[in-house]
Amino acid sequence: MSKQEKTIKLASLVQQIQAVQIPAYIPGAKDLQQLKEAILLIIDVLTTESE
Repeated sequence: MSKQEKTIKLASLVQQIQAVQIPAYIPGAKDLQQLKEAILLIIDVLTTESE
């Protein structure tokens, strides 16, 4: 997989993660929201350092 293909795939995954809506009424919603934010932050840190 080329670097461009990886970048496109990663961008798509980030969009999918951002699009996930976590209903506040489900048990553990706060934890899921924190997990979602953590995943996005990790991706951001990893991709920023590699440039």
